[in-house]
Amino acid sequence: MRSREKLHPEVRAKLEKLEVLAEENGLNFIVTQTLRTEDEQIAYYAQGRESLERINELREVAGMGPIGAREANLVVTRARTVWDSYHAYGLAFDIAVLNSRGQIDWGEDADWNSDNISDWEQLGALGESIGLEWGGNFSSLRDMPHFQYRMGKTIGQLKREYGV
Repeated sequence: MRSREKLHPEVRAKLEKLEVLAEENGLNFIVTQTLRTEDEQIAYYAQGRESLERINELREVAGMGPIGAREANLVVTRARTVWDSYHAYGLAFDIAVLNSRGQIDWGEDADWNSDNISDWEQLGALGESIGLEWGGNFSSLRDMPHFQYRMGKTIGQLKREYGV
């Protein structure tokens, strides 16, 4: 789901600020995910852990398109259930860098503003400058597209708050 309305208002405001900062720096991106469903989380968790056939079965259940073998081998999340992810609480969003033709560029070395700095690294730094946590700096699983704003809460606290 890419609906900004599903984000917590503070997170949505930070996303809007990130968009302004990105434009000022010649960077282009789109939001690829906000609130995540349990079926989507299961499909993402399967990546890098299950066969391509099984992953695509799970993606179909979640209403997601199929992926290829290269993507299937990439672990993209540590969160086994959606409730283990800040996406479940409207506190996280994912993005994708856009090239000069408006197409997604997942390459970590993407530099479409031609300043010899990775667009991903620049977007991560801009996000952090406004109080977001950037997944590109996660120590256990680098998650370049991911931004979150925990509002001082752990996943455990959120689970208790939401009765999960």
